[in-house]
Amino acid sequence: MKFLNKMFLTLAACLVLSACDDSNEPDPTPEGDDFPLVEDGTSTLLVLCSGMWNQNNSSLFRYSFETGTSVSDYFLAENGRGLGDTANDMGIYGSKIYIVVNESNTVEIVDRTTGKSLKQLSMVDDENGARQPRSVAFYKNKAYVCSFDGTVARIDTTSLNIDGWITCGRNPDDLCVQDGKLYVANSGGLDYMEPIGVDRTVSVVDLNTFSEIKKIEVGPNPGKILPGPGHSVYVVTRGALSTAEDYHLVKIDTSADVCAEIYDVHPENFAIYENRAYLYRYDYTTSESEIAVFNLESRQMEREDFITDGTKINTPSSIEVNPVSGNVYITDANAYMASSDILSFSPEGTLNGRLDRIGVSAICIAFE
Repeated sequence: MKFLNKMFLTLAACLVLSACDDSNEPDPTPEGDDFPLVEDGTSTLLVLCSGMWNQNNSSLFRYSFETGTSVSDYFLAENGRGLGDTANDMGIYGSKIYIVVNESNTVEIVDRTTGKSLKQLSMVDDENGARQPRSVAFYKNKAYVCSFDGTVARIDTTSLNIDGWITCGRNPDDLCVQDGKLYVANSGGLDYMEPIGVDRTVSVVDLNTFSEIKKIEVGPNPGKILPGPGHSVYVVTRGALSTAEDYHLVKIDTSADVCAEIYDVHPENFAIYENRAYLYRYDYTTSESEIAVFNLESRQMEREDFITDGTKINTPSSIEVNPVSGNVYITDANAYMASSDILSFSPEGTLNGRLDRIGVSAICIAFE
C-alpha cells in the first residue's frame, strides 16, 4: 500500500471499522478475554480513540485502576456531546487534559478531575480554512499544537487562549520539548508525490522567543518524535512511499542541534522509558507486526521480540510506558476491523492484563 503518512493509512482503514460500544455508564470490566489491569501508584488510564473518518465518533476511554471499572466514552458521558471527527493526540498537563481533534479542527481542553470541557479552541485560519491540528506538547505553562497547515500555535494554560503562532515546515506531524526548545517533525506527508516530495526536516524553535532558529535534516517524512535521555531527541522517518525498510529511528543531539545518528531499526511508533525505546511496526501489506526493545545507551537492539509469553498483537496502534511502574501498554486495532483492545505487559514482556472493545482505532495512551 502506498504510504501517505500514518494518519491516512489509519483513516482509510477506519472506513470499514465496526461500531464501538456506545455505553457511557461506568461498568465493571466486561467478561471474555478481559482481565483487570492493576497498577500501584497510578489511579487512571485514558485511551484516546480516533473513531471512523468523517463519522464524528472519536472517543475517550477511561479506566480506574482503583475500582476496576471503565467508561467507554468518558467525554460524551460527562459533556453530552462527542469529541468530533478523528482525534489524533492527547496530553495531560497540570489540572487539564488537552485533546487534539484533526478533522474537526479543534483542541478540546478538559478538566482533569471532572471530565468536563473547559474550552473548545477552533483551529482555523483567518479565512476559516482548516489547519488540521496534529499533536500537542507542553512547556512552562504553555501548550504547543502543530497543524498540517505548517503552523504551531501557543496556548496559555491559564487563560486557555492562543497567544502566538509561528510557521515551521510542511505538514508538521508531531512535536516535543527538550532543553528548553521545541522540536517539530515536518512530514510533508501531503506532498508525497513527486516532484515536490515529502519534507525531510525537524524545526528547532526557541521557546523564549517563540521563533524557529534552525531546521535539521533527518530523512524523509519525519513523524513520531520524543525527548530522550540526556541531550537527545529521537524521531521516526518513514520514507516517501513506504515499505517496512523505509522507516528509521534517528537521534538528534540537542546540545548542537544536529542529526547525530541514523539507526538500522525500522519503527512506526515508539515510547521511551529510561534508556530503552519500546517500538513497533506494522506491515500494511503482509499484516505482520513486530514489537521490540532498542537500547539507546548501547545503540543496539536489546530484544527483537518484546513479548515473551506468546501473547499476540494483531495491529499495534499505540504504545506507552507507565512512568511509575515501567509496565508497557500497547493498543491493538485488530486490523481496523473491530473495536480496539489494550494490553499491559511487564518490563519482561509478560501479559499483566487486558481490556477488549475499548473504542474504535485507539491512538494515544495516558496515565493519571
